[in-house]
Amino acid sequence: MKILYVEDNPANVYLVQRVARAGAHEVINLDDGERAVNEFDSIKPDLVLMDIQLVGNLNGLDVVRHLRGLGHQVPIIAVTAYAMVGDRERCLSAGCNDYMAKPLPVPRLIELFNRYSKRTTQETTAVNGTAEVSSNSDTTDTTETKVVTEPAAESSAAAAPADTSEKASAEPAGEAAPKTEAANTDMSPQQTVEAKAEAAPESQAEEVSEQVTEETAAAPAIKPEDETTASDDPAAKAESK
Repeated sequence: MKILYVEDNPANVYLVQRVARAGAHEVINLDDGERAVNEFDSIKPDLVLMDIQLVGNLNGLDVVRHLRGLGHQVPIIAVTAYAMVGDRERCLSAGCNDYMAKPLPVPRLIELFNRYSKRTTQETTAVNGTAEVSSNSDTTDTTETKVVTEPAAESSAAAAPADTSEKASAEPAGEAAPKTEAANTDMSPQQTVEAKAEAAPESQAEEVSEQVTEETAAAPAIKPEDETTASDDPAAKAESK
């Protein structure tokens, strides 16, 4: 626990430091009220011991009022060199949480440090627990988002077979091409040229024509059948007579 002790008496500071050190607490001493106000945010103490009779422009109660006006809720214990009737009420109304009279009793200091040390530990644990719950909530939201997103992927997978069936239904149309080509094998070379030229796109007509011309040139020449048969031959007729 970090303790800010605003005190201008070195003897009292030494006593508080020894007691705090036994409990593993840190003590920071400032001897001026204005310094306490200006450096409070940088110190960030867990507990404040405030001497009421400070030398300077601000006494202890002025510092307390100023800190409370800034919204600081750190526990502040008022410390005074003499106990007078009404001092405790005056300190509490200024914003102090408790009141102690000098000389400071060691058992009272030990009890005070232990009490506020436990309170600081509990507050730290509560803050950490809240942060952990918030982190778990963010993780839960992320998980729920993933779960909500998954059905969309499943619906996409369910739609896939429809595309496959469409492709399958379209495939038989492509099977008719070989039959047509097979039917054209009985055609003459000139008819084959015309059929392929008509079926090919304009961009491919020239290429198809050249290919068919080459096929025609490579094909064996068709010999015309003899118009004169054996029955019409005069020599054959003479021999038969």
